[in-house]
Amino acid sequence: MSDQYGTYGDVVLYYDSGSAWNCAVLVKRSSFVFYGMATNMYITMNNSAYDDNHTKNNFDSDSGMYKYYAGPVRVYGKNMCIWIKGGIADISGPNADYWNYIVRDVTQVACG
Repeated sequence: MSDQYGTYGDVVLYYDSGSAWNCAVLVKRSSFVFYGMATNMYITMNNSAYDDNHTKNNFDSDSGMYKYYAGPVRVYGKNMCIWIKGGIADISGPNADYWNYIVRDVTQVACG
């Protein structure tokens, strides 16, 4: 995730071909000024079946005040595309604004 202040973090995606599950985390980069300090972060992931079937296997999310990463989140992915969205707040502390995120949409990360 990048903005005018530099690079904040990365989405890391894992896939288990044996079980067909996708797993992802949003990790702060060590160069981010708030690395190691709690900031609001979130990550969501869904598969292409989510629009028709809103079950846990098709959608997962995690959010909160984290020092290093948000997640993991996981969805089933056999013969489906997945979407990931994440955000990292660029402010720390108890008054951090939940809406003050640097957001990145990653569309159709993996299709298979």
